[in-house]
Amino acid sequence: MKSTLENYANFLFNLSRVKHAKNAIPYKLIFAITYKCNSRCKTCNIWKKHIENELSLQEIKLIAKNYRHFKWLNVTGGEPFLRNDLVNIVKSFKNKNNITLFNTTTNGYLTDIIVEKMKKIAHMKIPKTVITVSLDGTEKVHDYLRGIKGAWKMAVRTYKSLRELSNKYENLSVFFGFTLSKFNIGEYEKMYNNLKKIIPDIKFSDIHVNIFHSSSHYYGNKKMKMDNNILINEINKIIKLRGIQLNPISFMDYLYLDKSRDYIKFSRTPIKCDAIKSSIFLDPLGNIYPCTIYSKKLGNLRENNYDVNKIINSSESKKILKEIENHKCPQCWTPCEAYHMLLSKIVL
Repeated sequence: MKSTLENYANFLFNLSRVKHAKNAIPYKLIFAITYKCNSRCKTCNIWKKHIENELSLQEIKLIAKNYRHFKWLNVTGGEPFLRNDLVNIVKSFKNKNNITLFNTTTNGYLTDIIVEKMKKIAHMKIPKTVITVSLDGTEKVHDYLRGIKGAWKMAVRTYKSLRELSNKYENLSVFFGFTLSKFNIGEYEKMYNNLKKIIPDIKFSDIHVNIFHSSSHYYGNKKMKMDNNILINEINKIIKLRGIQLNPISFMDYLYLDKSRDYIKFSRTPIKCDAIKSSIFLDPLGNIYPCTIYSKKLGNLRENNYDVNKIINSSESKKILKEIENHKCPQCWTPCEAYHMLLSKIVL
């Protein structure tokens, strides 16, 4: 396996190449491979969608074959691990796009299946492979938010099993993911203290933090009313607890949280968004959107011979790209979009 430095340099080279291209050449694919979900979350209504005819593995292979510029594959859902062919989906993009970074999320409810699939994915030797297990508070709060009794215990069990697996694969990193909303103000530190009793070596940096968002085409939820001062104060507490660390992932977490305060205060994306130009969102039916939040469909891959280039270079896509550049989109600050924007601003 290549060294971490070599892999990082290779990723930055590809990032730089597409960032400075005249046309949109997205290097990151945010792909909801299924809307099937075994949680019943209070903050997300994906589980209420009843969608048939999701993209097949053969269709996904065509997408990967016809567009070779993806270097970062972000697989989400629904619950991604409910797809039996998850491993083969990742393999398709790895083989055709030479993926440098793969990350995914899970509610952690299917421990054995999740660990088995992640072992196979880690074995592909994608240079950086990251999985985040969602955990939104102490046991009572998390189970309430997830709508499933025992969700907290299963998430912790899955995290521990994945941590053991990561000891065998140097390319695999495991985190908890905490989504901050009005339902779990004050829960971050309590959750950490509870986890510390079960996982003594856990650190604050092992828990990613993101902010609640609404999206009609993805989450299917409504905008949540939250007191901005309370939210900013909570983020200040979290930043103080975490401190500033210089390892790449922890530093990105700090920058995300730091800029979150500006986003909340001004209701505006804190740095220029590169949606479409550097990343796109693909739903399970083949629809391409600029991101998970902006509900303007760019096109459907089934209707365009599974050709990503044809859609992102259409007149409609160019029109929407201008809207984004002029801040005429919904304005968001989700990790899906924010992390690669921050990365590109730091290193390019």
